[in-house]
Amino acid sequence: MRRYDLCLVVTLAIFAASCGSGSHTQLQSLAVTPAQAAPVNQSTAQFKAIGTFTDGHTAEVAAAWTLLPFCPDHAPCALTLPQPGWLTLSNSGIAECTGTGPAWTIHATAPADINISLSQITVKTKLVTATAQVTCAPPAAS
Repeated sequence: MRRYDLCLVVTLAIFAASCGSGSHTQLQSLAVTPAQAAPVNQSTAQFKAIGTFTDGHTAEVAAAWTLLPFCPDHAPCALTLPQPGWLTLSNSGIAECTGTGPAWTIHATAPADINISLSQITVKTKLVTATAQVTCAPPAAS
């Protein structure tokens, strides 16, 4: 074997080993559970992001959580309404009601590449999102 051919074979072998087989499990879709929650005043609701992956398995995934107003028919109300003082959402998906009010949308966002952590997300990161709805309900009448 000539020296050039040997170098080419070694280079290709190193490249193939570093790339693997080309299959890479990705996050394909995301769902938020529960899809709707109505915690009463002074209580919480825990939301979880459940991912479905390209290899078919499902699992809970870490997600970035955001809270936006519920806008029927995708109206532009999200840009005009401030976040309510009676509803908060933690980084771990816990919605806490300290009052009552209308529905708000919970957004969960995670990177499609399972090797990218939430802190590594950039504007070029492919993201997968899902939503749920939370309404802070008044206490039940006695």
